[in-house]
Amino acid sequence: MKAMRVSRMVIGLVLGLALVAGALGVLGDPVLMPVAQAATRGTLTVTEISRSGVELSWIAGDSNGHKFTNDGKTFVEVKNDSGDTITATFITPGTVDDLAISDLEVAVSDGAVYLVGPFPTNVYNQGSGSDSTKTYLDLSSTSSVSVAAFNLD
Repeated sequence: MKAMRVSRMVIGLVLGLALVAGALGVLGDPVLMPVAQAATRGTLTVTEISRSGVELSWIAGDSNGHKFTNDGKTFVEVKNDSGDTITATFITPGTVDDLAISDLEVAVSDGAVYLVGPFPTNVYNQGSGSDSTKTYLDLSSTSSVSVAAFNLD
């Protein structure tokens, strides 16, 4: 009987600690780390959509990659006229339980325009520094590839 009470107390203590850790965000929340940036990324201007209509600001793919301001409502269009399928990689700088979060890799067929997003800020934005509100995008090929970003807000 006494062993059963001790066992219940231990189980209760463990469950209680798990609940407190979860409430404090100790378990399962991403830890964001800035991605090392060897060269200057091209800045992708985010176009605000309006009811009167807007024209997207397409820019050529940058071999150093791109960065764009992301508020969680941002989308990116990737236009591929390269002659081959390319990969658009949206960098996820964080970890969960010391495990890297996999980058989002989108295969964009030749002649296609892909719309990707939105990007949750706690997963895709850089963790700190001057780019803490930015998401990074890399392209496997930049020849005849264009990108544009827009926001629904």
